[in-house]
Amino acid sequence: MKKSEIENYLWSTSDELLSLVISSNEELFYKKNNNKWSVAENVAHLSLSAKLMSKALNAPKIALLIKFGINLKTFRNEEWLLKTYYEATLPATTGFEPRLKKTSTKEYELEEFKNSHKKLIKSLEKWPEWTLDRIQLPHVVYGKLSLREYLIFICFHIKHHKKAINTILETK
Repeated sequence: MKKSEIENYLWSTSDELLSLVISSNEELFYKKNNNKWSVAENVAHLSLSAKLMSKALNAPKIALLIKFGINLKTFRNEEWLLKTYYEATLPATTGFEPRLKKTSTKEYELEEFKNSHKKLIKSLEKWPEWTLDRIQLPHVVYGKLSLREYLIFICFHIKHHKKAINTILETK
């Protein structure tokens, strides 16, 4: 997947999630079912993930190379990412748990989601195509992923949480 396709994929998956959530009422937005994350917590989790990836993309490339090394593996596609993710045993805590403020509102959380993904896509613009395969970052499930793989994972991750949100919204 080329960089421009990843950018489009990021836009479309984040827009789809926003479209799904925007019409939900505030009470349902914060409602937990069976000790699972609420819609708000799913959205906050995705915002946090996008913010951290954006931060990495804004770091000096040389710093990322020194800290995480160069990626020499061949590209692993979305199929591999999906299969590996669903077969993995996720740790109880990852550091990516949602952090809702007491003053949180639905509008605030949706704006945070929208802005964090917009900044992520903007941060990606300055990266040459070839660097997406050579720079790598650590991931709690996969070990190290190239930036290209990580960005594709973020799209899959949004879709994964969209399914969870859809389940919540359907069980009003």
